[in-house]
Amino acid sequence: MKELAETFNNQNTRLEQILPKLDIDSLQKNLRESEAKSLKSDFWEDIKKATAVMQDISEQRAQIKEIDELNSQAQNIKELLSLSTEETSGLDIEAEVKDFSNKVTQLETRLFLSAPYDSGNAFLSIHAGQGGVEAMDWAIMLLRMYERFGEIKKWKVTLVDETKGEEAGIKSATIQVEGSF
Repeated sequence: MKELAETFNNQNTRLEQILPKLDIDSLQKNLRESEAKSLKSDFWEDIKKATAVMQDISEQRAQIKEIDELNSQAQNIKELLSLSTEETSGLDIEAEVKDFSNKVTQLETRLFLSAPYDSGNAFLSIHAGQGGVEAMDWAIMLLRMYERFGEIKKWKVTLVDETKGEEAGIKSATIQVEGSF
């Protein structure tokens, strides 16, 4: 139980270090401003701009909700740890701490990927280069790997261009990856 408490304390410290960097007050202010824009009578005249604002509102709400849930989960774990004894089963608490740790790691990753273009879509090009058939085989393996990775992440992966090799594999390929981060 002591190890579990120590693990939780480490993760909670990480969360406390992340929260100031997220600037929740600014996020809430931006959300209120965006919601105010969406209430104007001429809001839907420019559909592209309106769609972007609505998507922004949705993302900001999700971020605020995630932070609130993490803080609430941290409080619940603190209470569970203070009420638990060595004789009680730590399996429930262990699952909560593991889930909390995973969420903190995801939040850290999102904070790391906070540059303007990090959350957008991407094009990925693969070129076999020099090496003959082996390089072309390797290129098609890479292409399949990136496609499967996109499927796991629930991103939309579209093959835009592909140049097949003479014997096997591909000389080059370009895929479009659509999804968040």
